[in-house]
Amino acid sequence: KISTNHIAREAGLPIGSLYQFFANKQAIAHALVERYIASIEAAFASLPRTIESMTPAELVNAIIDNLLTVIQKHRGLHAMLITNEESEIGKIAAPIDHLLRSHIEGMLATRAPWMSAQERQVHALVSQVSNRAIFAESIRLHTQGHKAIAQQLIQQARIMQIAYYDRLLQEH
Repeated sequence: KISTNHIAREAGLPIGSLYQFFANKQAIAHALVERYIASIEAAFASLPRTIESMTPAELVNAIIDNLLTVIQKHRGLHAMLITNEESEIGKIAAPIDHLLRSHIEGMLATRAPWMSAQERQVHALVSQVSNRAIFAESIRLHTQGHKAIAQQLIQQARIMQIAYYDRLLQEH
């Protein structure tokens, strides 16, 4: 719903300068998605290489800490993470969701090699969907000035994910 004029004004640029690099706001969104994907890739690349020996708590905390760093670095990323998947921006941001799910599946393949591909897909989807909802609410609370509650919500997301993966790994 935002216009290119608004984007240019917020960036402190003349509208002509904006159009010099981007044909429209969708092109801006695509460029941002590319930037966010590069940061997310770097965040996952910086995780310890000893995933198979990490406890669920260590792994969940490492992932959430790295993703929070990326979200703090890129103020606009949160908007793409909490948008409706069927909206125009949601469709443009879909590669971010795919990337996150793919990384979770890859970690499960390393950490729980006995799982089938379908099981990994399901567990990765559970993680992504639940975390997406919690992060969205946390961001909403944070922007409304409820920073302590937002932080507590993220802490609860950690606890839920750790418990989920603890149980999953103990079942084997």
